Amino acid sequence: MPFRSIFARAAALVLLLALAAPVWAQAPVYAPQFTLDVGQPAANSPYPHAVAIDSKGRVIVANPGQNTVEVRQCDAGHRNCVLVASYGTVGDPIRVYDYAPPADGAVAYGIIPTTINNRLGCELAPEAPPRGLACLATPQGVAVDATDRIYLADTFNYRVLVFNSADNVNADGTLQLAYAFGTFAGTVVEIDPEDADGNPILDPSGNPIDVLFEQPSLPQPDHFALPWDIVVNKKTGEVFVLDQWNNQIKGFRFEPTVRNFKQFVAFGHRGDTAADPEGLVFPSGLGIDQTTGDLAVADSGKHRVMVYTYPFTNNTLAPFNAGTTASAAITTAGPGGPDVFGRNTGYTQQGDVAFDRAHRLFILDSVSSSVHVFAKSGAAYAFQFTINKVGGVGTGELADSLGFTIDQPDDPLNALDLEHDPAGQMAFADSYAGRVQVFQHASLSVAMTSISATAALGDPLPITARITVTNNGFLPLTGVVPTLDGYEGLISSYTLTPPPGGTLAAGGQLEFAASLTPKSTGALNLQVGATGTTHYADRSGKDNERVVAPVIIAPTVAIGCGPAGTLVLERVTVDSSVVQSGRDITLHVVLRNCSAAPIQASPVVTVLPSSVPVTVKAGPASMQLDGRGTIDAAGHPTDTGTWDATYVAGSVTGTATFQVSAPIAGGGASASTPIRATITIASDTLPPVTTASISPAPTDAVKQIYKGTVTVQLSATDGGPAGIGAIHCSYVLASTLGGPHDCSPQVIGHPATFTPSQPFTLPSGEVTLVFWSEDAATPKPNAEAPHVATLVIDNTRPNVWWNVSPAPNAAGWNNSPVAASFTADDTLTSIASIAPSIALATPTSFYLDDPDAVFDPLRLVVTDAAGNTTTSDKVIRIDRLPPTLIPTRTPKANANGWNNSLPVVVSWRIEDLPPAACPRGACQASGLKSVGTMTCPPGGCQPLQVRVVSPCPAGACPGAPPTTITAEVKTHVIAAACDVADNCGTVDAQVLVAPIMVDVTPPEGYNQFDPITKTNLVYARDNLSGVPSTPVTPASAPAWWTRDDDEDNDEDDRVPDNSPAELRVYTITDAAGNIELLTEKVRADGNEVHVGVVGFLYTTGCPLKCDSKPGTVPSGTTKKFDWSTNKDGSLKTLEQNMTIGRGQSRTHVKASYDATKGLTTIHSDAKNPSKVTLPGLVLMRLATDAGGVVIEYTNPATGAAVVFTPY
Repeated sequence: MPFRSIFARAAALVLLLALAAPVWAQAPVYAPQFTLDVGQPAANSPYPHAVAIDSKGRVIVANPGQNTVEVRQCDAGHRNCVLVASYGTVGDPIRVYDYAPPADGAVAYGIIPTTINNRLGCELAPEAPPRGLACLATPQGVAVDATDRIYLADTFNYRVLVFNSADNVNADGTLQLAYAFGTFAGTVVEIDPEDADGNPILDPSGNPIDVLFEQPSLPQPDHFALPWDIVVNKKTGEVFVLDQWNNQIKGFRFEPTVRNFKQFVAFGHRGDTAADPEGLVFPSGLGIDQTTGDLAVADSGKHRVMVYTYPFTNNTLAPFNAGTTASAAITTAGPGGPDVFGRNTGYTQQGDVAFDRAHRLFILDSVSSSVHVFAKSGAAYAFQFTINKVGGVGTGELADSLGFTIDQPDDPLNALDLEHDPAGQMAFADSYAGRVQVFQHASLSVAMTSISATAALGDPLPITARITVTNNGFLPLTGVVPTLDGYEGLISSYTLTPPPGGTLAAGGQLEFAASLTPKSTGALNLQVGATGTTHYADRSGKDNERVVAPVIIAPTVAIGCGPAGTLVLERVTVDSSVVQSGRDITLHVVLRNCSAAPIQASPVVTVLPSSVPVTVKAGPASMQLDGRGTIDAAGHPTDTGTWDATYVAGSVTGTATFQVSAPIAGGGASASTPIRATITIASDTLPPVTTASISPAPTDAVKQIYKGTVTVQLSATDGGPAGIGAIHCSYVLASTLGGPHDCSPQVIGHPATFTPSQPFTLPSGEVTLVFWSEDAATPKPNAEAPHVATLVIDNTRPNVWWNVSPAPNAAGWNNSPVAASFTADDTLTSIASIAPSIALATPTSFYLDDPDAVFDPLRLVVTDAAGNTTTSDKVIRIDRLPPTLIPTRTPKANANGWNNSLPVVVSWRIEDLPPAACPRGACQASGLKSVGTMTCPPGGCQPLQVRVVSPCPAGACPGAPPTTITAEVKTHVIAAACDVADNCGTVDAQVLVAPIMVDVTPPEGYNQFDPITKTNLVYARDNLSGVPSTPVTPASAPAWWTRDDDEDNDEDDRVPDNSPAELRVYTITDAAGNIELLTEKVRADGNEVHVGVVGFLYTTGCPLKCDSKPGTVPSGTTKKFDWSTNKDGSLKTLEQNMTIGRGQSRTHVKASYDATKGLTTIHSDAKNPSKVTLPGLVLMRLATDAGGVVIEYTNPATGAAVVFTPY
């Protein structure tokens, strides 16, 4: 590497700033400074894919062909480059992952990386002794940072390895691993996949699959699907990785807390051009502007370059408009980009990008072996020029270079472009040639000074000038030659001193003295240029790149006539330099009279002895020049005359040389120097004509697109006597190695017309066919100009890739609207038509918002320009309708919603039904997956809490388990069901069959004095379904009160026995339909009321199954109310006597109320006699209770009920 002098850089910068913006009349020349064979001895061929140069000029190469990264140091002359460090094990890729089939079982072999196995003991991380094996799997990208640390994309191990600089290597010469980061996650792509036996995997139509996509998971931070290229921002230390199969750019920073690099940003995603212009498809190259931090991505799948402006923010989630998006796009439609990445060769990665310090973007087009250069203009990039390279393996040629870099150490202003930076280099990983080539700018300029202003014919002094050639580039040049043009007809000869062809060092000059002899009058405007070749020999020992200086126009030289009396022989011309035997040879001789007086000239033609025989046919012996011509610049009158001499070519083929002189008749002044003309006499001068008949006819005649087996039938016809000597034919298949393929037929004899017996067949692809014929003429065959035809033979069906969003569940169903987008592409030609099975929402997507439909299949019929058709099917199953749940209640509830018998059974009919009609697709429900039920008290649960636990085998679930209610309760019965599409429905049975309420306990009744009406009232009470709060109205009948009704056990009883009374029957019914019939005999007289409880009967279960049970009423169970009132009618006193039973088991409670005192005193002779005085009026109750009778009251102080039960 040249010495990087800051002074040289500064000088070049001053020069750059002094120049106006360049107008590129011709593209700058870049030629090799040196080439470097890469690789180590092994069976594997080297295949360099990426290159970087560190600050010490060391060349770092990522070599996926041998699965190594290599560092080489060259001497000052770049003739001896030695391997100083490396990493990797030469041979096949060493992959550290286990592989497994996709989750959907699409193929029968494992393609998805799952877990790291490391059975070979690879070095997975630094500082983990013992140091493991150096394992790499097809590393594709390499970069260096400001400290010469090396960053390697270990592509098929889905990680990035960071090595210390080549100044610090291990004892065995291997690079020291400093950090390792990244693991697998995202899209997986297999190109031309094969099964376990090596056979191509076929699609349903039996055709080989070209590209197979699987997406086991979405892209995740710190994970890669295929790290393809890598760059480092040398200012910030940030690392950017092009994750190709995830179509993303991921940025990483060193995190001291974890002592490793962690992802801080990601942007980019896969997307087709029409629906998603921001999306990328198989990006192949990543470049960074070290001044601004901007990034450029070679988006190979779309044949374009995208530029992103620093700093960056995340943008990986649809709709991809929040975060970093492309600030500029360079497409095939712009200048300099008729096809930025050349021909479409499927998804073979091709192309790379790099920036120079002037922010210009260099785009490597691997297929066409060229570099397109764009200058930044605001936010856009304007095309400047293209550096065209020959596609081959010679030095200066590129054998499909797949990666390159621009190396420019910092300059003071960060502004030098690559043409003006003596330390700038452009390094190519010349992949198919197994080498690295490092290029620098090569340039020549020329100047002409001290040129004669005038000249005269016949003057012994020639035209003189000084030519200066300057090497303005950074490479030495050899064979430097000034070139002169624009002198035709005016100059007979010229010489250069010293002889051209010298060597010119970078920055050096060569000076030449030019001497030109005029032969005709007129204005001479010389066009002066220069050429040279770069001084570097390739593997064949040949010089390489030719450098051409821009042509300049020299000052005009006026050439006048010679001195008076001079006769000048100006020129001798012939009609054709090749003449057929027996045909005429005519010499046209032009003489000029430079005097005012007429001159009689006598031209003389001599056939030199070495010539083949010719015969004189015609020509005058002399001509008269009248001397009455125009006046030239020198003031001499001039005149010219043309004299023709004709000869007949003999039968002997060969050359005939004629020497012409023009003495003045009568022995006057001699003419100028004689002129010679050489003619070739041939047996035939007409070239043959060759045609090619191509079959079948093209599908597109304009673009020359063919389909099927394409054959070419050549036919040649020669109109001369020599006949066909040979037919030459070759073709080149684009993007393949091995050079032209010969298709020349063997010509037998020399027929006038020749057609080969059989046509030849062309291979599929983009084919350039070249053919021509030559005859058998002697001494030299006549050859026609080559015919060139470019055909595209496309027998490959288009490729179609689907993307379904959201993805279906594990069973293959979606339960929401589906966007099914697709990308259709063709290897050789364009897509001509896309025929969908249903209407498209956008040109490249379906939108399926059907409530329930199965598209089996959703179909695309894609046809390319050649007529190849691909039928691509995608099965989409949509079920957005939850299952229906219909409960049945047995027995049914009464009008109040209650059941009064047991058991109550709630059963379910659960179905997952399709709609009655589907506008698109087939009506098909996904089927039940699981069901479940639960019960809970009111307010005690929520429907979403129902656990769906009962699986449905094969989608068959006739219903959820029934719920049987065996005890009285007020509850909810809830069922839930989910279908295979994960739609779930939940139904509370009460919505359709009323609340689930069961009450099998009959109500109770109680007697109580009413202070208002001064009578006995009966009220109902119920603990569950409830009863009315108003007094119960009885059915009444006349009766007699007898001694048996109270056994006359009340001493103060003023009503005699055998008095009239009333028999009252109270029907007490709760909301569930349970009944208590209470029968009492009532005798009322004045301020006394006697009530005798006759009996009561419970009835439940009606009307389905009535169940009656009488209650127990001890004999003598009565109640008596006796009161007095004030004048205003209000109570003054109230005596309440209540008795249950007679004799020893008698329970008697007496309550005395005195309104004056406002107290009620209660005496009890129950099992535990008591007396209590309570404030206010306390009313006693005689009540039925669970088949018996009790006396009770409510304590006003506590609100609690006090109950007196019999002994």
